Amino acid sequence: MRDKAPHFYVKWLGWPHSANTWEPLENLGNCAEIFREFMISSLAKNMAVVNPLSIPSSSSPTPSTIPSPTPSDRPATPTPTPTTVIDSLTQALQEFEDIFSQSPGPRIAVENDIDHQACPEGFTYLNTSIYGSGVQEPDMDFSSFCRCEPGQCAVENGCDCMIEAAEVNEFDQVPFEKDGRVSEKASRLLWECNSRCGCGPSCISKASQNGRKFALKIKRFPGKGWGVVLNQADPIPPRTCVARYTGEIITIKDAEVRERHYKDLRQTWLFDLDYNAEGEAVYTVDAYKCGNESHFFNHSCDPNLSVYMLGGSSAGDLDLMIPSFWSNREIRQGEELTFDYTGRFVAPWLRREEDDSDEEEEGDEEEGEEDASKRKSSCMCGAASCRKWISF
Repeated sequence: MRDKAPHFYVKWLGWPHSANTWEPLENLGNCAEIFREFMISSLAKNMAVVNPLSIPSSSSPTPSTIPSPTPSDRPATPTPTPTTVIDSLTQALQEFEDIFSQSPGPRIAVENDIDHQACPEGFTYLNTSIYGSGVQEPDMDFSSFCRCEPGQCAVENGCDCMIEAAEVNEFDQVPFEKDGRVSEKASRLLWECNSRCGCGPSCISKASQNGRKFALKIKRFPGKGWGVVLNQADPIPPRTCVARYTGEIITIKDAEVRERHYKDLRQTWLFDLDYNAEGEAVYTVDAYKCGNESHFFNHSCDPNLSVYMLGGSSAGDLDLMIPSFWSNREIRQGEELTFDYTGRFVAPWLRREEDDSDEEEEGDEEEGEEDASKRKSSCMCGAASCRKWISF
């Protein structure tokens, strides 16, 4: 689907594959029968086959009656026509878009010109995370806050939040630029002002709280399913907040149970909140059945997004910091938004000469194919630096 209209990938007789093109339905007028057979064979083959009613011959001399219908004697489903199939697919993608119409900010479009897959069944949009069983929502009445006027949040002005932000930053300075982008001198933990602060939404530390600023498209990719691309001409500047990761916040015990199920699916939507002082997760964000556009961010071994953890809005609870995605370079129209599922990628400005973690972890990749296939999934990112496997 492109712009809510079906397109078909055409191999032209006598031309090489490099000349293949995507064509709209109206350009297939002289291929109506081929088109009909293709649509029916790909979609109607799974429809139920029913048993016809046993009706006696009208030429039989013996009086008889039509037997009472059995559960298997149900009305046959009419064979779908190309028009009804296309209408059904269009409606499914429109319903997918409608789910994301709840997202504040520019429109999120949906495109599928690969197959007839629609939105994941039962998926619910969440602008902010919800709290599962055994997880206590932070009480903002007990959170620290500043009393700064708009535009006045700064260490030199005595802003309590910015003083805290500088203290938790290993560079000992405020981790935000004046335009709200993250500073190159910022560690993975960003301390923000919160809803109790007097500085208002224009505060440099509230970029992640002011909603999405970019038009996106959830797009179907061959081999790796849904992904998200930038859907506007203006690029995303480097070090800009793109999204927060939302879902259901659950205990690590519940996460371990769900993880076993997700491993069977060879996918995972669990994001451990392990950026506390101990480095051990107490809670996990699960975006399998609920979340926002970040649910569809794919992995890349050379991603254009980096993960930062947000404090301040968690009422000081470091176990409940919020994962967020920030661009680590300029992202242009049509580029897919990706991050490293393994957490091994480090943005250029966060790298240290003494950091040899990549070299240390190379040994983890040296294992037999049988072991790898049990605990990992083939990587489809296509990056020049692709590690070939994703741990799950």
